[in-house]
Amino acid sequence: MYELDYSKMGVRICQVRKLKGLSQIELAKKCGISLSFMGHIERGTKK
Repeated sequence: MYELDYSKMGVRICQVRKLKGLSQIELAKKCGISLSFMGHIERGTKK
């Protein structure tokens, strides 16, 4: 078994978000989470 690298995952989420032309707030609204939490996810500081 392996551990997930949340920092790499966050970077990938950020890359795809930008490719799709979405802001953090737009993606956060689509996901039903706060902008603050979306920032933590992209930085890999929260799961």
